[in-house]
Order: sequence, then C-alpha cells, then structure tokens
Amino acid sequence: MEKEVVVSVSGVSKRFGKLLAVDDVSFEIERNTIFGLLGSNGAGKTTMMHMLTNLLTPSKGEIRILGEDTINFSKSLKSKVAIVPQKISLYEELTIYDNLYFFGKMYNLKRKEILDKIEGFAETLQLGDLGRKTKHLSGGYQRKARRAWNQ
Repeated sequence: MEKEVVVSVSGVSKRFGKLLAVDDVSFEIERNTIFGLLGSNGAGKTTMMHMLTNLLTPSKGEIRILGEDTINFSKSLKSKVAIVPQKISLYEELTIYDNLYFFGKMYNLKRKEILDKIEGFAETLQLGDLGRKTKHLSGGYQRKARRAWNQ
C-alpha cells in the first residue's frame, strides 16, 4: 500500500531582513500520521507553522498541502488547514463582534458576507452575547471566537 503525502515542504527558507529564521527545511507528512515540529526557542517553529498556514510566505522553497501549493491558498484548502496558537490572538478590549468583524476584514470579505458569517458563527458556536469584551471570556470561549474563521 502506497503512503499518501499530505504535506510536502521542500527547501523552505524564511528571511526577515538579515535574520535567517528558517534555513532550507524539507520534510513530508503522510496521511494518518502524527508529526511533531521540535526545536529550541528561536529555532523557527512558529515561523514554519505560519508558512504552513499561509500567514507567511517562504523566501525560498515550496510548501504543498494536499497537493496544492500554499502560495495560492484556496478557500477549499483554508477550510482544511488551521493553526491553534499557544496564545489566543484576540483583541481583549474589543467585543466578540468587533474581533469577528476585524478577522473577516483580514480575509478580505465584503461587509454583507462578514455579517452573515458572524450571525452563523454566533449560532453554531454558541457564542452568546457578542457585545462582551473578549477579556471577560473564558479560555474556551476565546478559542471558539478565534476558531470561527478557521472553519
């Protein structure tokens, strides 16, 4: 039985000015396997994860997920790939609604589309009162609110 490669990273490097954060990394991940990305602080693990999820573009090399080049991260691929960060990235002084609206704008969605999605998220994820500031939410509700755009 042939193994199916679902993630392929070939010769990937990432440079921030003079800083080489990731240097010529290559690996493959096969379907139904558990894969760990290990390294000391500053080794480039977060940078690599951001490149895998298209939050950053590699300076060199190629990343393919499910056969698709991440440079052209499609909506279909975006719905299958997400990152769960150690620190939840919400703006604590904003409400749940304002955070969701902001992230919708980051995805370049039109106002009507954002409002429709927020309504759907609120119902599906049971977010409750969207007027609450996120700093008053439990960790679980913060993850729900942040996860909304990764569905």
